[in-house]
Amino acid sequence: MSDAYLFLHIAGSMTFVALAGVGIGKALDAWVRQAPNGGDDGALTE
Repeated sequence: MSDAYLFLHIAGSMTFVALAGVGIGKALDAWVRQAPNGGDDGALTE
């Protein structure tokens, strides 16, 4: 019984991490697509 609970817990945790990774990937993709295409290289200027 305890082995089944352990495997279910591990499977649930891995599913959660996979879904979080997909969500983060989609958010980063959307963020990069919204970035301006200008000559700004991200350097700080004073």
